[in-house]
Amino acid sequence: MKKAILILISVLLFALPVFGYSKIQLSDCPKLDTGEPMRNYIKILPDSSVPRGSVITLEYENAYVYAQEVIDGNGDPSDKGFKGKNSTYQYNGLKGEYKWNQRDDFEEAMQKTKTSQVPYHIKRLDGKKVEILLCDIPKTNVERTLKHDGQEYGEPYYYIPLTAYVADGDKEVKVKITGPANGFIRDTVIVAANEKKPVVSSESTTDIIETTTESTTADYKATVKIGSDILNVSGHEFTLDAVPYIQQISGAAMVPLRAVSLALADGYNGAGSINVVAWDDNTKTAIITYKGRKLEFTANADHIIVNGKRIKMDNGVYPEIKDGRMFVPFRALGEAFGIEVNWDSNTWTASFN
Repeated sequence: MKKAILILISVLLFALPVFGYSKIQLSDCPKLDTGEPMRNYIKILPDSSVPRGSVITLEYENAYVYAQEVIDGNGDPSDKGFKGKNSTYQYNGLKGEYKWNQRDDFEEAMQKTKTSQVPYHIKRLDGKKVEILLCDIPKTNVERTLKHDGQEYGEPYYYIPLTAYVADGDKEVKVKITGPANGFIRDTVIVAANEKKPVVSSESTTDIIETTTESTTADYKATVKIGSDILNVSGHEFTLDAVPYIQQISGAAMVPLRAVSLALADGYNGAGSINVVAWDDNTKTAIITYKGRKLEFTANADHIIVNGKRIKMDNGVYPEIKDGRMFVPFRALGEAFGIEVNWDSNTWTASFN
């Protein structure tokens, strides 16, 4: 009898979920109109090893998955979710220098890119569901800071985009996350759009972290058009010293610092002061202070510093110096300050609202 009980206990122990307490974070969920692509990401920080071949599934309610060509970066401008030719939703490493081949293991993958973001690959199953293959994470690397050439990059994590567009802008978008087979996520549902803040719920023992982005309101609008040196702020036109462009690797709209100065200062102070921006020539860092927040953009870095906290930017975007001018990503700037950012793909126009 004792032997039978011991065998049963052993079976139960091996059947326990490997990821019982993994952390899940959902990025900010803006109000979206019908047919508008989602811009949310799910961040997963496992607290135990991730076996090779682990797969999770995302199933959408009130949203439709992009075509596989769009997810892979091979779509057409008319496709939902299209953000530029060769601009993929798949993992592409820092600055796009590494595309995971679904075969490299953790050691091979992380040696090829200076980041702590672990690769994944998104496969469209149908109009409502995607399957995500995760690169493994060895037990020795879990919850430990990764280092590349002596520089620390934080704990390994997955940062996965929600590759879908809203079916009905008047309704919530819910995403159910299940898998992998070893059970680190079980019946987890998140509200991903059309709510003031993310809502995460689960029937499993998964440790959930709810994240919110403070929202600020403004009675002004700043608009830039790709390829034009004109910035429009609340109906007033300003000439920029450099022309905004699309960063080829990330698909992000990049704007010169003068646009940042005018857009934020005019809306905040109403006087057009440019004192919200400072420049550190030694570190090539733009320091932007606005409404109690301090942002630091360093040239060629994949992260920003917000009030002293390091935050990795989406899609491999990075600030860069071009033709002697510092350019920063328009969306990352606005979202860091809690400002609503819109993109009109028909006119190639980005705006702060």
